[in-house]
Amino acid sequence: MWTINFNIRDYLGLATQDGYSTAARIDTSWKYFTADIDFSYVQLKDMEEKEIEKIIIHELLHIVLNEMREDGTDHEERVTSHLQMIISYLSK
Repeated sequence: MWTINFNIRDYLGLATQDGYSTAARIDTSWKYFTADIDFSYVQLKDMEEKEIEKIIIHELLHIVLNEMREDGTDHEERVTSHLQMIISYLSK
């Protein structure tokens, strides 16, 4: 349903407000079901698989929740339905 581009970059060069270096960042166009996820090779190269998996899941959830930044309840309803579809699919 989504077109998602996964990109490995040498280094993202961003830091969070808490001072953590950015391991991944996402640019989502929820209206068109497209997203680009950039991953930092420098940050990920020494991580365990489980930690990388958590980062990937985190970024994928940003795709679904991104439109929540918009005003109104229509977005919340669509995101809720979308999450329900995902969870239902995974529980098959």
